Amino acid sequence: MNETEISRIITDAASHAQRSAGGRGLEADDYRRALAYELKQRGLDVSQREIPPGSYGGVKIKRPERIDLIVNDLVVVECYAEPNYQPRFEAQALGHLRMTGLRMALVINFGSHPLRDGIRRVVNLLPREQGAEGKAE
Repeated sequence: MNETEISRIITDAASHAQRSAGGRGLEADDYRRALAYELKQRGLDVSQREIPPGSYGGVKIKRPERIDLIVNDLVVVECYAEPNYQPRFEAQALGHLRMTGLRMALVINFGSHPLRDGIRRVVNLLPREQGAEGKAE
């Protein structure tokens, strides 16, 4: 499966997880756990990753950076449960793509109604070595 196929499954699983959890109103971690369960039920490999503190591009990172979910070692998923979608969600996802060398992330804001309005795809267009630029779709 490629990133696009996986992202379709993630989007459907997120919708199912939100409905099964009773809709909006839970914390992001609750939705993250429900989504991880739903993805595993669909046969996908789901993991979490922490990027240790260190230096990235000359900038000191003082605390570990947690990536909510990585699906099939191809797609980063960041989960939020905010009433309003924030541009920083995509910026954080792009940073995680650059740190991991992956090409696609889904930002899912479970606080959005309807949920499809809170899902954004973020793409890391260039290989990391070439000064990766990204965009949100």
